[in-house]
Amino acid sequence: MIVNSVTSLAGIALGGVIAYLSARHISDRNARANANAKLRAAFAPALAQLDLGRRHGSTHNCPDFDEYFEANLPSHAAAIEEFRVFVAPGKGKAYQKAWTDYYKSAKAGKLVAEFTDGNDPWSVIEGKIKIILEFTKA
Repeated sequence: MIVNSVTSLAGIALGGVIAYLSARHISDRNARANANAKLRAAFAPALAQLDLGRRHGSTHNCPDFDEYFEANLPSHAAAIEEFRVFVAPGKGKAYQKAWTDYYKSAKAGKLVAEFTDGNDPWSVIEGKIKIILEFTKA
């Protein structure tokens, strides 16, 4: 009888540990998925603005993209910081560099030659956003 009780208790304890670890894993996975979605959602309007800029075709009545990007830096920074805890170990410096590169380009404005190196400014800024979003795939 005592052996059955000990075996039962051990089985219950093992089941409890498995249930706890499973719940924790699911919770961590859901938190990361939510942070991924928030980071992507923060940058989705910026990608849409870039697409509009490319399709506009002229400077006549063109929206002020420099103002748009600078005005949205606080929400981008908040999403970057919220996601930072989910960046894979060893990729923190690359994540910070990706953010810094985007920040400098968005803060300086799309026409600053030193940040575009003569390339299409829309593609340069879009590329910097896509580098940031690559971290959501890891």
